[in-house]
Amino acid sequence: MTQDQELLDRVTKTKDFAHRLILDDDLDDWRLVKELGDYMVRIHPDFYLGYAVRARAYRHLDEYECAVTDFEESRLLFEREGFSEKDPILEQEARLLSPS
Repeated sequence: MTQDQELLDRVTKTKDFAHRLILDDDLDDWRLVKELGDYMVRIHPDFYLGYAVRARAYRHLDEYECAVTDFEESRLLFEREGFSEKDPILEQEARLLSPS
């Protein structure tokens, strides 16, 4: 099994992974989320979601500067694509990463 397959296997074995990541912002293993974000950025560097996932993981790992950098990249790519709907991760990260 390749590293990518092992990563995806760990993700799929995590109960309610997508729901807990996107809607609840509540997972036990944020390093796994960061690895997933790295994978997503590597295979599709022009799509916003990998950066958004990684930004969320960085925030939970207390790597604030990396979180802001990836959030900004994800927002830029999202806007460039011209999506008409809002994204729940970007909406929440915008609030959580903004200075108080």
